[in-house]
Amino acid sequence: MVALVIGASRGIGRELALKLAADQQAGAVFGTVRKAQDIPGIETLLYDLSEPANDQKLIDALAAHGASSLDLVVVNAAIGEDEKILTTSDQRLRDYLETNLIAPTRAVKALLPLLRKSSGKQIVFISSTSGSLTKQIGATTGFCGPYSVTKAALNMVAVQLHNELVSERFTVVTMHPGWVATDMGNLAIQEDSDSRPIPVEESAAGLSKVIRGLTPESSASFLDYTGARVPW
Repeated sequence: MVALVIGASRGIGRELALKLAADQQAGAVFGTVRKAQDIPGIETLLYDLSEPANDQKLIDALAAHGASSLDLVVVNAAIGEDEKILTTSDQRLRDYLETNLIAPTRAVKALLPLLRKSSGKQIVFISSTSGSLTKQIGATTGFCGPYSVTKAALNMVAVQLHNELVSERFTVVTMHPGWVATDMGNLAIQEDSDSRPIPVEESAAGLSKVIRGLTPESSASFLDYTGARVPW
């Protein structure tokens, strides 16, 4: 299996790339980073998702490393803070949409030719229960507001990609990694609550296990890191 994790510099993306590399018996795992860094067992590639011109550079870099096809693409990059719709400016909402929705969609479309050459054809978007319409009704904790809006939109992108690619036996899913102790996740800690985020290693191990069990029949699913279904 040849896998690419977009957004592997730190946190969930980094740990997931490491876990995928440790769990698989053969192949290669690539991880994109915005600044040069070494990650043991991972082929790191410089890539800034925010610049459309970089998509072809990423494809060229993969080719230079001998990757003419991809079995799995995981899109992990996102921004998020505890913000509310009523106090979010138009420009801030555009920033969210560009980073959390438009750029990930564009990157996957650019990588489709490489996915089409493989037998795996798996696309995984790291989403959140913040993007679940069902779970967000009445929600007062966690990231809501513009973050939720863009994650819900990303979930719909996954469904539409499934609809358009199902005849080619693609697997397109969104996954909730859990409430994880990352820089972003720690912002959601409530001082008056005993609830705490899970270690990033636990999240990555669960995500990797679920990903390894995906089949085309899993497509158009919203799953968490334990494999449980999340309501849309």
